[in-house]
Amino acid sequence: MPENEGNLPEKPYQLVEFAAMQRKGAPAVGHQVLRADTLTGYLDLVLLARRPVQVASGSFDVRETERGEQIVAVGSSRLRYDAAGARRREPVIPGSSLKGMLRSLVETISPSCVVTASGATRFAVPVGLTRCTDPQYLCPACRLFGMSGAGRNNYYGQVRIEDALLDSALAPNGGTVLVRTPLLWTPARGHGGLPGRYLRGPKARGRKLYVHSKPAAGVDARLAFGSGSALRTRLYFENLTPGELGLIMAALGQHPQYHFLPKVGGGKPLGMGSIEVFVRGVCLQGQVAQTGRQGGQGTRFGTVRVQEEVSRWVASATAEGILVEKALADVAGVLAPSGLERPPLEGMY
Repeated sequence: MPENEGNLPEKPYQLVEFAAMQRKGAPAVGHQVLRADTLTGYLDLVLLARRPVQVASGSFDVRETERGEQIVAVGSSRLRYDAAGARRREPVIPGSSLKGMLRSLVETISPSCVVTASGATRFAVPVGLTRCTDPQYLCPACRLFGMSGAGRNNYYGQVRIEDALLDSALAPNGGTVLVRTPLLWTPARGHGGLPGRYLRGPKARGRKLYVHSKPAAGVDARLAFGSGSALRTRLYFENLTPGELGLIMAALGQHPQYHFLPKVGGGKPLGMGSIEVFVRGVCLQGQVAQTGRQGGQGTRFGTVRVQEEVSRWVASATAEGILVEKALADVAGVLAPSGLERPPLEGMY
């Protein structure tokens, strides 16, 4: 929003100070072998929508509503085959969106670089936090999620996430609903860089997190997963240290002392996108040979064992210096579940 448009309310966000003014770098571990001294496996996750969630597809459709036919923003979906072999389209939260959400939180709570999308804002990145460009010196977030540098200096990362699909067995009343929200304006229309309120001197004050609230009502129609919907997904990882897995767990809101609800998708300033993450299981592959062959069927942990292991992994993350607990505490304060009852702002956003 332009600075001179004081009649528009400020979007409901808070700035969290950067976890460290110098990123912590280390070489990429690579993908050519599954190492016996690291952790490889997957997490089974359940995402509970505490507020409506939509990752927009960019498409619109005409739907029959109580107000008659109306143009509606459609959420992301994918084609699947049912047991009879028939094709059908199912709504999803794309794995790429979940990976982006998780990376953003990992960057916020660890000594990681600041990846900016526009050259116009790079001037505001604090010294020491400019984006990684060398696979031999990667911050924790770039080691986990990958890095795109110049020329051949790219890295795939160690984490991938499947699309999240609705699970009607877990939440029979869940599914897509029509929600109506106010129209959203960009934070800085007409500006070439960051608005002054984001800055301390010439540099950015921190990372922006939108707070939870009750949904705001308006005229913009969207199809979204309704509150109470449950979705399942799986997060795969390879060659992680215990601390790196602990960092992921903390970013999912699983730290025993710092529980919070992440936000994903569109409409975050409007009270949308709040989810609660449940880790239903962890599978760790067995010992691996130097050739990269996987051994055994892996070890699977149930919910009770997962909680015990999470405590150990997050402690390792702190010991490895890749989890900054003050930053995590700040995030947990901004995204605390109690914020779900915060009244939404009124008017245009």
